[in-house]
Amino acid sequence: MQYKKYKSYNILVIFLLLFSKNICIAKKERVKVNLPGDGPIFISKKELEVLNVQYDIEQEVAKCWNPPAGSSAKLSCTIRVFVSKSGRIKKAEVIKASGVLIYDVSAKAAVEKLNLPKSVRGKEINITFNQ
Repeated sequence: MQYKKYKSYNILVIFLLLFSKNICIAKKERVKVNLPGDGPIFISKKELEVLNVQYDIEQEVAKCWNPPAGSSAKLSCTIRVFVSKSGRIKKAEVIKASGVLIYDVSAKAAVEKLNLPKSVRGKEINITFNQ
């Protein structure tokens, strides 16, 4: 069986830490991921694709959003985004507010500027904004 090496991104490390490195293999096709200080971790190609989409969205958010000046690093808010089949944002709503209106408004305004990946077209996604 051949394995394809994949450069690990910060999001992959965060994802693995959040889920205590319990990786469920859904398919026979697996990808070997080498992380510093750990043994190899195997994930399915579908999981890798999902992580790549998440990474792409995070990079796009980083381009389009600057947290309001003076806002606490502990703030976060989650926006539910309805994406049309053409890729336009149909609707964006705050589903978990930060408690600071300007923070939530800036996050929602950033969503309107996003150029989302083709794989999320026609879907509903949640984006959490934090610093």
